[in-house]
Amino acid sequence: METGETANAKRPHVRYLDGLRGVAILAVLLIHSEQLIHGLSQPARDLAFYGVRGVQLFFIVSGLTLTMNYVGRPFHLVNFAARRFFRIAPMFYAGILLYLLLNWLTEMPLPTDSATPLDVAATILFLHGWLPSAINTVVPGGWSIAAEAMFYVAFPALLWAARTRRRMVAVTVASYGIAATTYFTLQRLLHGTAGGREFAQLFWLVHAPAFVGGCWLATVRDTAWTRPVARFVLPASIVGLLIDSQLRGHSNLLVAIALLTALVWSAGAVRPRILEGKALPLIGQISFSLYILHFTVIGALRPVAPKIEAAVGPNAALLIVYITTLLTAGAFSWAAWQWIEQPIIRATRRVGLHGIASQTTNRSSAALPPSTP
Repeated sequence: METGETANAKRPHVRYLDGLRGVAILAVLLIHSEQLIHGLSQPARDLAFYGVRGVQLFFIVSGLTLTMNYVGRPFHLVNFAARRFFRIAPMFYAGILLYLLLNWLTEMPLPTDSATPLDVAATILFLHGWLPSAINTVVPGGWSIAAEAMFYVAFPALLWAARTRRRMVAVTVASYGIAATTYFTLQRLLHGTAGGREFAQLFWLVHAPAFVGGCWLATVRDTAWTRPVARFVLPASIVGLLIDSQLRGHSNLLVAIALLTALVWSAGAVRPRILEGKALPLIGQISFSLYILHFTVIGALRPVAPKIEAAVGPNAALLIVYITTLLTAGAFSWAAWQWIEQPIIRATRRVGLHGIASQTTNRSSAALPPSTP
């Protein structure tokens, strides 16, 4: 991690953000576990499916941490680009290699089976989010990495907007309009084409309000009313998300992002103990590796999940699949975090890619670890 990051990792705001990352990845694991179980009741299936919103939670936390790290400080574009690249590329490239090998050596059902050389090349360059054939093909769930990469490209402009709160509010509001316009335009342009609907749903601009909203949160100042209001907003946003989860066919992405943004803001003000304990921050630290690797366990469990469901019923089967995925992928993710992510981050620091982090170690707001879905 960046200079000073380890020393400052115990700061409350870092633990709370790691806790939110933990919540996000647990939600993502839930939806992918649910897809293996067919006999769930509709309310249970809708609730489990809502784990898809964990990705937008990742985006919000990512925008928040990056803006907290850079707002009001010197910004060096080359250092920023290098740090972002070496934060996400090593594990993502390991995922590309892993899924290509699994597709070649096993019968595991993977979207990688349909990947073309162009899809692979675009994925290596983080441009797969611009190609319907590649956006979610080479690495399962890789669409969110494509979106995150585009958010990094847009971040310097967002950082400029964050210099004044009024400008940041305007940009945040505008992002919702851009997202809706982009979605409906892509739906119309790609109607009837292979993968067109999925591409419209996954394109990065459609999810931009989450990342932009996180950037905006970093500019919101505390007042005497912040904590009392947050104590009301936190449970209200949770209830709102639970209600939205039961609207499956009518749930709106932008409404969900607004509710998640309120959740992140209020959680930051209230600081629930569960977000700053041991389990969730630990899971949050390995969440990037866990996101990349858990699809292997899901793929391995797919043939046996129906037998488990037949033996114990759908609810117990979902629990078994979920816990098995978390523990198995979690063990491999911990190893990946220790042996891939951490060593490369330390190596970039040794060769001078830590940039402004060394200048800000003693600032009141520590450099925060990045969040990537």
